[in-house]
Amino acid sequence: MRIEIRQVEAGDWLRMKELRLRALADPVSEVAFGELYEDAVGYPDDVWRDRVHRTRTGEVAATFVAVDADGTWVGMVTGVVEPAGEETLEVPQVHLVGMYVVPEFRGAGVAEPLVGAFLDWVWERPEDVHRVRLWVHGENRRAEGFYRRLGFVPDGGTMPFRSALAHRMLLARPARSARRNGQL
Repeated sequence: MRIEIRQVEAGDWLRMKELRLRALADPVSEVAFGELYEDAVGYPDDVWRDRVHRTRTGEVAATFVAVDADGTWVGMVTGVVEPAGEETLEVPQVHLVGMYVVPEFRGAGVAEPLVGAFLDWVWERPEDVHRVRLWVHGENRRAEGFYRRLGFVPDGGTMPFRSALAHRMLLARPARSARRNGQL
């Protein structure tokens, strides 16, 4: 199986819309996304174009997609840069806000290189980005295990999220030598 991982481009808005709506319609969305399908399906096309525009530049956000050999989008991950002081953040960070792999590709080795490309983008940013954060729904054990394998650790932060608490997980910026040696 050949999968290409790449950052979204300007003309990708319709494919992004289709994959995001598929993600929100997936039964796991209840424990994976804050956004609801019922809301997103009604967004005008300008909203989808704007989302792609903001994430393709990589300045304040980035979206990476996994594309199979047939050109089908099979996964995505999005992150948003959060400067210190925003939402009472003590250090600048990137918030991983949207991770999805289509059901037929789960467990097939797509998620790790997808998040890996995203983390490469994060760690290539200026030194002022100290960590990556994300929230995992308390009932989403598969996601929690995946992020732990990548080095994310819970920091004790919680917030109400639909049917349970979500737990905050953090990944600190690796040392420069680890990034240069291809370890992260």
